[in-house]
Amino acid sequence: MIYRFVNYLVDEGYILQEDIEAYKYTLEMFWDKFLVYGCILVISMLAKCFVETALFLLCFNFIRKYTGGFHLNTFRQCFVGTVTIYIVFILWLSSLLLSHNMATFAMTIGSALYLLCVGTVNHPNWDLSEEELRACKLSSRYVVGMMLLGVVFLKWLGVHNMTFVFIQFSVILSAVLVLLARLQRGDDSN
Repeated sequence: MIYRFVNYLVDEGYILQEDIEAYKYTLEMFWDKFLVYGCILVISMLAKCFVETALFLLCFNFIRKYTGGFHLNTFRQCFVGTVTIYIVFILWLSSLLLSHNMATFAMTIGSALYLLCVGTVNHPNWDLSEEELRACKLSSRYVVGMMLLGVVFLKWLGVHNMTFVFIQFSVILSAVLVLLARLQRGDDSN
């Protein structure tokens, strides 16, 4: 479907032939994200946690954009893995994290500190130069620092609800995915 659409755009003169692969890749990524997030948001509506999930996705994607992390090899694996993690989180893990308030807060702080130390994982698909990697690490540290300040501020205000747990989980999951990527690659550098 995407390939036919891009070929139509080329035939109609909207894009150049040499740009066809970039458009295909961009549209595939958009479609893949649309399906994953659409499925997660539908599940969240059924589970009556749409606002919390939207906040989680916003925070998680904001962090992951700069830190990178573990990626599966195919869209199918990514889809199944992402939706499975989300379902396990809303059905079991979110209640566990909510009931263990201080442990969750400690895991969030530890995860944020880990992300602050590591910065960015240079995924092979990114293939960042040394200069780009340094800039991305700096940006990731700013983003994680802002998230950490936000979490500490909410904790200081006495916020202790499911929305806060979803925000904290975005930091914890980001750190786990960065750690997995580093373990997979045997990366021990900062």
